[in-house]
Amino acid sequence: MAPHEWCIVRRLLDGRRHIVVADGAVRLESRLYTAHAVQAVLLAVDHPAAASGRKYVATDDSVFTVRQRIEFVAARLGVDVELVDMSYALATPCHPYWRHGPDHRLRHNTRIRAELGYADTVPAAEALAATVDWLVEHPPSPGGPEETRLGDRFDYAHEDELITQWESVRRGWSDASPRFKATHAYRHPRRRGETWSAGTDTSS
Repeated sequence: MAPHEWCIVRRLLDGRRHIVVADGAVRLESRLYTAHAVQAVLLAVDHPAAASGRKYVATDDSVFTVRQRIEFVAARLGVDVELVDMSYALATPCHPYWRHGPDHRLRHNTRIRAELGYADTVPAAEALAATVDWLVEHPPSPGGPEETRLGDRFDYAHEDELITQWESVRRGWSDASPRFKATHAYRHPRRRGETWSAGTDTSS
């Protein structure tokens, strides 16, 4: 319906080697591989007494960060990619891939595992690799219904301008405030009987 990995796959196939990401791309979101979704439905069908009237959450056991997913896709396609990191508010090109905002979205599958015996049957890396391969072999039409549902404009001119402006800001930024200096949280005299004050050098 909305192949979210296509946001990355298409950019790399189009020759993009700089991907805008937000907040370190450490965001986590539970996903569900197609074969695991089918398994969850069939388990409910096969165990009607246990499943009757119950609501189940089915998710893959393994969860990747966005950074890991992008780097995995790039490695699968055999290309190098640089992630251009900025705050979520500025990183608008990555919003379709983030989908639901900057926060983590994690769900657990404890109930379906305990009551219906659900378990992942395809390792996470194999599932993601199969997804990437399928998208390469069956690419959505540019501007077609899949891309429309994704909401991704694939506006590379805008992305290049944003990256250029961001790099300019970073180069021109100067912070004249005093540097942070780590100190011990507890008093740390070096010798017996030595007094201590907050200004004492406690480096070791």
